[in-house]
Amino acid sequence: MVDYFQKLFLGENNDGMISREEWIAKDGLFKRLAVNHKLAIFTGRLGWEAQITLNRFLPGVFDPIVGSDSVANLKPHPEA
Repeated sequence: MVDYFQKLFLGENNDGMISREEWIAKDGLFKRLAVNHKLAIFTGRLGWEAQITLNRFLPGVFDPIVGSDSVANLKPHPEA
């Protein structure tokens, strides 16, 4: 099931459903926040998957990006 979803989600060369994701935050919000704050992403996605979308909308704004491939123990473990 996971492999099938990933095939639909990523498609060939990341042209699947991932390419249709929309950013819902107002334009400029995170760039304004990044002026005075360090912004990070903690996600249950694989880090490189999150990076695909972040690169489309806000390259270089979030650091670090911590994904499920960054931790040894997945949710619901506290490390994740």
